Amino acid sequence: TSKEITKLGKVSTDVGQTIAQTRSSQTQAANPTSKTHSDSVTSKSGGVPQVDKFYTMSQIKQNKLPPEAKDIKEAYLNDQDFEKEFGMTKTEFYNLRPWKQQQLKKSKGFF
Repeated sequence: TSKEITKLGKVSTDVGQTIAQTRSSQTQAANPTSKTHSDSVTSKSGGVPQVDKFYTMSQIKQNKLPPEAKDIKEAYLNDQDFEKEFGMTKTEFYNLRPWKQQQLKKSKGFF
């Protein structure tokens, strides 16, 4: 009946909202880069950390970075070097699932 269909639609909407909220919470917990690490590191709405200084890949691999860069070394590459290294933009990278980001960072020697 139409009442049952309406009820099912509301339940479906409620479940969808709950799933979206849960995913959002999980993403924030699993992706600390979306938080501010210091005054020199912030994030855009897309989750891309914004830094006030860039380093070369050589400097990054030698750990010549500030302490707050520990978990987001890749953010300290300029956009060109980042795309050359990862084959994608920073936005594309930070839209990947956290496990995929970690996998790519390991393969590029960021650990």
